[in-house]
Amino acid sequence: MPDTPIAPANPLPKRGTPEWKARRRKLKHEWRHLNLEHSKMTQRSYEYKRKYGITIDDYDQMFEDQNGDCCICEVNRAALHKDLAVDHCHITGKIRGLLCTPCNTALGLFKDNEFIINKALEYLKKARNDS
Repeated sequence: MPDTPIAPANPLPKRGTPEWKARRRKLKHEWRHLNLEHSKMTQRSYEYKRKYGITIDDYDQMFEDQNGDCCICEVNRAALHKDLAVDHCHITGKIRGLLCTPCNTALGLFKDNEFIINKALEYLKKARNDS
């Protein structure tokens, strides 16, 4: 019997090497795939906390308070393909409510500017009266 230990056939790569990083990426990907629901909830929880300073419980409470409806158009979440978005003031960071993607996008395109939104409303009213 030799005095030196026998190395395994496929030794693990040294920590920090490109091989180690590639192996770690592969294992993380496989784990996420096998634990998809947990991964999604963890990511969602992290994003809500990082972007808005709220927990999933806070989001769920807002959702319940709004009966699952968008604050603007009142479409229910059940009719949508995505969760309602957390609408917030980009200046103060204050959360205003939950919106469907089209309403959230519209506010963003109007730059949250009441003057522009009112001008758009006047435009639509005038166009309706002219027809």
